[in-house]
Amino acid sequence: ALFLGVPLRRVFLRPWFRIVGRVGAQGTDEYFMDPDKPTGTGPEKSTQISPAFRVRRDGELFLYVNDAVIGLPSIASFFYGGNEGEATVTVRHLPR
Repeated sequence: ALFLGVPLRRVFLRPWFRIVGRVGAQGTDEYFMDPDKPTGTGPEKSTQISPAFRVRRDGELFLYVNDAVIGLPSIASFFYGGNEGEATVTVRHLPR
């Protein structure tokens, strides 16, 4: 099913379920956040993502997952019905 959905990914050339950050409500000022090495095992496994990047413009930061995108609400649950999880996000300004 994932193979058939590849053309529907938000960012076609990036792996499934990776975090993408975008600055600004419109445009393509995007930053790809690949995971660090996982810690722990089994259900207690934790993966941190520690990207440091210099944004190219001012604006609100949006975070999303590189998953399939369907613009029809009637079938959106086909892709997103079982999605669940949690994340803790910390954003801080780094000195130059």
